[in-house]
Amino acid sequence: GGEIDEAASNSTRIAFVFGGNGAQWAGMGIAPYRQNPRYRKAFDLVSDCFEAPLKGEKLNELLFADNLQERLVDTTIAQPLLFAIQAALSDTLVASGLEPQAVYGHSVGEVAAAYCAGVLTLSEAIDVVVKRSKSQSIASGSGKMAAVVLGAESTLQFAARHDLHSIAVAAVNGPNSVTIAGTSEDVKAFKNAARAEHVVVQILDINYPFHHPLMEKVKPAFLADPPVIAPKNSPVAFISAVTGAVEEGRRLDTAYWWRNLREPVLFAEATENAIDLGCDLFIEISPRSVLTHYISEAAKQRNSS
Repeated sequence: GGEIDEAASNSTRIAFVFGGNGAQWAGMGIAPYRQNPRYRKAFDLVSDCFEAPLKGEKLNELLFADNLQERLVDTTIAQPLLFAIQAALSDTLVASGLEPQAVYGHSVGEVAAAYCAGVLTLSEAIDVVVKRSKSQSIASGSGKMAAVVLGAESTLQFAARHDLHSIAVAAVNGPNSVTIAGTSEDVKAFKNAARAEHVVVQILDINYPFHHPLMEKVKPAFLADPPVIAPKNSPVAFISAVTGAVEEGRRLDTAYWWRNLREPVLFAEATENAIDLGCDLFIEISPRSVLTHYISEAAKQRNSS
């Protein structure tokens, strides 16, 4: 307790940043589950709430499953587990006295951010995760994603120059870091062309073209069985990575969550807004650190300009 209180003196403005798809790995969440009773209790509660919508799957058993690596390929398993870990982590931190002034998330991480801020109740957030991942699973196998060390504009120019017409920017993570999505052929061709020009591209272990026009085909399924939610305003600032700006909690309705899965993730813009709000301590709530590098890139750029 003491160290946390000192770290978070009154002048510190804390942002909780919730990671997205791609942060999951087999073995994640086991250490805190074994070692921290408060975390374990929080995780078990979320696991219990997911059991009915996941047709009897117990997330607290799945954490320890031998075949978790294969099962994480399925977004309807990966996203609930990711959410459960994030919700339990943020609940544990808040209960320890570490409260954020602002929250934001990357893609599905926005759901845990909305839960942490009190915009969505636990059962509402779970409904968003379940309905979102269920509709997304229709697009399984229809495309790939890759991380590219280039700015958004250069990335699109590069794709156009090589006639890779399906390539779209799915996320703008930092000034020179984007995630692309497209057909599997185009993403592989992009990587091969990039190698010749010494551009760093890493294809992600995701068989879905998230945040891409190809996701339009899942819209009817999402809207036919939308999450049942009544979002509320919150004293905690919710910075949207859909719009890039601070959003009132009550605006995070069904239409918002459709945009969250379909539109590009404006993570860099959300980070800039957090810096503008005076946030100076960023805590990444995720099974592994993916976003911290982008946040420090943005902070460096802000300080030098």
